[in-house]
Amino acid sequence: MTEDGNFKVANKLDHWRSRLIDLSLRNRLLNFKLTKSTTVQFIEPSMDVIFDSLANKNTPMALIFPEFRDEMNAPNEGARECLLKEKIKVLPGQILPSTLNPNTEKVLYQTRLKARTFMQEQGVNVLYATFGILRWTEKEGDEKVISSPLVLMPVQLGKKAFSPYMLVRFGDEAVLNPSLVLKLITDHGIKLPPMPEEVEDFELEAYLKQVEAAVAKKTGWSVVRESYMGIFSFTKLAMYE
Repeated sequence: MTEDGNFKVANKLDHWRSRLIDLSLRNRLLNFKLTKSTTVQFIEPSMDVIFDSLANKNTPMALIFPEFRDEMNAPNEGARECLLKEKIKVLPGQILPSTLNPNTEKVLYQTRLKARTFMQEQGVNVLYATFGILRWTEKEGDEKVISSPLVLMPVQLGKKAFSPYMLVRFGDEAVLNPSLVLKLITDHGIKLPPMPEEVEDFELEAYLKQVEAAVAKKTGWSVVRESYMGIFSFTKLAMYE
């Protein structure tokens, strides 16, 4: 094949690959928002402790639901979280979810059911815990701030009768948000630092500082230390790779 022919084929392949990943804000991996049906924020313990337990120690963590949590009176969500932290002692191996949705246990039930349905019907895991959020804007000066998860770890929710929900790492290692990687390179010329191949060599806080350095020249961009669990589907990633 001629050099011109090779160039045309390469361009076609790049075009087809780019269509496999949605780079619009319809993609939840780019435009992440809390939902009351399939999203849970973790408020205790710290993000680093949760990541270390799941990734490095591969230790399951129990999600706890104090009975009085939904009867607490506070002017706003932030105030409720503060009261919750004051009243509850989170033991090692436990996670305290946010009070965004008063019926968090129902949310976990629905999330677990949806994830299991995906696994049974399509053979793919769509349940992930996220660590770190990049807050950014499409153009300098934009008022709309977009939130995108940075590190995603495949997880599963286990549940036995009369026992708490257990969060466990599932199969593959943690990955860098593939949609965000492509979006930043394509639209902003920013290349995020790669993650190490072995999760045991990965220090979450050190990595987030590297991301901060990579986006430091962007006005209004920031990295927030928050952790969530939710449904994320990027089944076309293998095809893209």
